[in-house]
Amino acid sequence: MKIKFVASYICIAVAGALITGLLFFFVQQYENEKSIDNQLKTIANMININIDISDKNITSEIKKYSQITGLRISVINIDGEVIADSSDSYFNHSDRPEFISAVQDGFGTSKRMSESTSLIYKYYAQKVQKNGMYFIIRIAKEMFTTDQIHARTKLITVIITIAVLLVIGSYLIIRNISNINKLEQLRSEFASNVTHELKTPLTSIRGFVDTLKDGAIYDTKVAERFLDIISIEADRLSALITDTLELSEIQTLKNDSGISDYMLKDVVDEVSNIITPSAKKKNIKYKTYISPTISVVRVNFDRLKQLLLNVLDNAVKYTNSGGIVSLECNLEGNSIIFTIKDNGIGIPEDELPRLFERFYRVDKGRTRTQGGTGLGLSIVKHIVKLYKGDIDIKSSLGQGSTFTIRLPIAIL
Repeated sequence: MKIKFVASYICIAVAGALITGLLFFFVQQYENEKSIDNQLKTIANMININIDISDKNITSEIKKYSQITGLRISVINIDGEVIADSSDSYFNHSDRPEFISAVQDGFGTSKRMSESTSLIYKYYAQKVQKNGMYFIIRIAKEMFTTDQIHARTKLITVIITIAVLLVIGSYLIIRNISNINKLEQLRSEFASNVTHELKTPLTSIRGFVDTLKDGAIYDTKVAERFLDIISIEADRLSALITDTLELSEIQTLKNDSGISDYMLKDVVDEVSNIITPSAKKKNIKYKTYISPTISVVRVNFDRLKQLLLNVLDNAVKYTNSGGIVSLECNLEGNSIIFTIKDNGIGIPEDELPRLFERFYRVDKGRTRTQGGTGLGLSIVKHIVKLYKGDIDIKSSLGQGSTFTIRLPIAIL
């Protein structure tokens, strides 16, 4: 875990350094070009002062200044015709951006590739007046060749790409670490909850065993009552272990095993054989309905049976005497819609989002007296997820609950 954290920090640091380097590069480039503009402006002013632009020997004078300064110098008339040029280039310059700006505003700058030399230049053009005539003095400084510009562009592109990839990589690592931390927290909570749930029946068993050993075993009636309690707590402990192992198994599966074709009626009948006695014991009317359009389902028989049993068992437990619990199975496309209704005590609306959490109980005191491990609905949620289905609950206090489960398992 620490290595992953260090890796993420290194990635972020490298990405930050690259981005900072790029920003520094662009700022420095801007400042450098600003300095070049000032340099070219100074040279243009000096030429304007020291050279007679109307002189016939202007070209030789221009070339001397070009050799001294290492700059390309041009004198252009207001129509764009070159009067003198240190590189002997005499193209019409009326369409050059720096020339147009100089004519309109008095000066202009641009950076582009020269048509005559195929080199990248920074241009500065300045409008001057001599003997009643207007001229443009243009100074050009070679920046770099086209090969250099391409190489620089590629380098900047590579740096930006690396920086973006590092940032994305860092984000994914951090998100992965966050998910791992959440998973570890869930595991820790699960272990803590399991320990707590196991401790309660074990403490009870140990207490009654100690009492029996201290002499209560010789009182037949007391001994039988204590042994009954120990048996109940042992069953509860066994159920908790079974449910915990079942939940762990389901969570590790990507696809269910043991899948085959079964008659839905056979699954529902087995579930009903288990639910009916407990429903009768509480004087609860239990009803089932299977749409005639449904016959065969492709599923793990025991898994579907467990899903229905867990929901129906809760419905019976939390429905008062004289109530009704029903199971309806309808077809929708290739999905079976299982609707389990009861008119029991209901669930508070603010409790519904947490209903499928492991060991979460709406009424903790009543749940313990009714039995149950607190894992039943969590198992239901993961079975539904395993079959890529969905589950919806509607409930209100005193009016009962409706569980609607959609599983795409129908054989059409």
